[in-house]
Amino acid sequence: MELTAAARELARYKLDSVGVQEVRWDKGGTGRAGDYIFFYGKGNENHQLGTGLLYTTEQYQQLRQ
Repeated sequence: MELTAAARELARYKLDSVGVQEVRWDKGGTGRAGDYIFFYGKGNENHQLGTGLLYTTEQYQQLRQ
């Protein structure tokens, strides 16, 4: 699923955060999609077993404090 589509679904269901399994992106990092920030970590060398978290930007600001 595309990150922006996932953010739309989270907003539709009024979810503030969600965990994502099997993220297959290289390395680790962050990305933005609408009002959400996506944090993800690298899985194994076969691009398996990666994990990510989507937070609202409001929650992200609270976590940083």
